[in-house]
Amino acid sequence: MQPKVIHVRVVAREPAILIIEMVWIRWKYVAIANRKYSLRQWVREKYMQDRFEKIIEVVHLHMETPSTSWSIGSFGAIAEFHVDEDETMECNLSSTGGTVQSERGAICIKLSEEIRAAPYEILQRSNHRWLHGVNFCVSESAGAMAGRDLLNELGGDKDALRVEDRGNILFDMGLGIPHVDVCVRTGNQDLIRLFRENAGTSMRAPDNPAMGVIKERSPHRVFLSRLGRVEVYQQIGSSAKGIPTPPGPHTHLLPRLLKHRRTHAANVPVLAGCYPSLSMYPANPTSDDMDNFRPFDAADHQAFQELLDLFGDPAVVALKRRTVEEVRQGKAPLDCALDRYQRTAVRVALRQLYWTDGESETLSAWRDAFETVSHDEEGSAWHGH
Repeated sequence: MQPKVIHVRVVAREPAILIIEMVWIRWKYVAIANRKYSLRQWVREKYMQDRFEKIIEVVHLHMETPSTSWSIGSFGAIAEFHVDEDETMECNLSSTGGTVQSERGAICIKLSEEIRAAPYEILQRSNHRWLHGVNFCVSESAGAMAGRDLLNELGGDKDALRVEDRGNILFDMGLGIPHVDVCVRTGNQDLIRLFRENAGTSMRAPDNPAMGVIKERSPHRVFLSRLGRVEVYQQIGSSAKGIPTPPGPHTHLLPRLLKHRRTHAANVPVLAGCYPSLSMYPANPTSDDMDNFRPFDAADHQAFQELLDLFGDPAVVALKRRTVEEVRQGKAPLDCALDRYQRTAVRVALRQLYWTDGESETLSAWRDAFETVSHDEEGSAWHGH
């Protein structure tokens, strides 16, 4: 078969006309490309705007819900905010979050459009129980804080959430946490003098007098991130002195954990390349705010599952659904390779089925297959709420 020959007739053009036609073709090509780029950009911006509005809606709901706790911190240093059901609180909502204040502490939330909500569920050592939370993450570049390694005076805290605290002096403890500045604030002249005398020293040093005074005198603790601040006014607990950690707003500072220089616990999944700059802990269906067991609350359980559907990892959500469906259908346990987080998702689903559906031969078989792993997948005590 002979190839088809196409004859092209070249029409002579004046040079000026050829130049005009080439410019017009180039302009048309650029215009089409720009329209395509503009459409992609519009779709992306619309998606981010819709996602941000949904996140703000969820955050506002939980800011007005006393059973929800919050935290800003890292692995080894954390400030938690919580109010009791019968406690007086002042809640002021804004387009980026807002503030909640009580006599014992306060929180300010300022979210940016680039944030991503990352809900998670992890295991508790107790049978049939689990922990959950939502990390609000920003990219490492956008979420980075000062990361100071030495005690520094920052001056008057003009952003203090109570007017009476805005003349008091803020000191960065210099713990070297990349996404959180851990500070203390005081108006006491003796404390200010001591902190100034020790400025430029490491608070990690065991003989630093400033650390001992902080434990003894309990100045306000102020934890700052790019998504807000938590202020704690209560006394610091001390196991050595038999002083328990108070309910409500409180802080923890554990040097043995800080030395690992982790932004979060290893068993808590966080989006790659991001910092968990704010965390939210909706009511747990099997635990109260002091981590004591309480009767299973189906409404609280369902509420968090809806958060997972909205913002969770689709693969994890799908795996949990598959687990629930196959157990209810009486099928044998999954026999496939699963990574750490996938196994956790299956185990959490099985523990939740115990409460929603009750014990069964199939559920027992699945739990025998999955609950025999070591405790390294289970939640440690280092978890907010």
